Amino acid sequence: MGLAETKLAARKALHKGLSVPAVWRSGQTAATENLSVRLHNKIQREGGLGGDGYAELLATLDRAIFSRDELAEKNITLEQGDFIKFGSLYQNAEYQLDVAELSDGPFEEIWQLARTA
Repeated sequence: MGLAETKLAARKALHKGLSVPAVWRSGQTAATENLSVRLHNKIQREGGLGGDGYAELLATLDRAIFSRDELAEKNITLEQGDFIKFGSLYQNAEYQLDVAELSDGPFEEIWQLARTA
């Protein structure tokens, strides 16, 4: 097995182990489907450093990682404006798909999110 195949197998295993159930809802048609999604958030420091050496503003960047295999199997094409709702593990948080990130491989589709609820 080459490096590309090893990386693909690792990403599939990671997704299987870390994904959680969520409900996708189309922003165009209101169609819904259950999906396995990984929710990531990253803290970004913005603004200048204050007198104490810390950033003036901390912003979070929420991202959802989807399996392209699952999307194809369920005939779903994600679009800006679609919604994803997580269960009680994430306090029933709902997000809107905002910006699709550039692909870095054949398995994952990654979207930046805007929290709606």
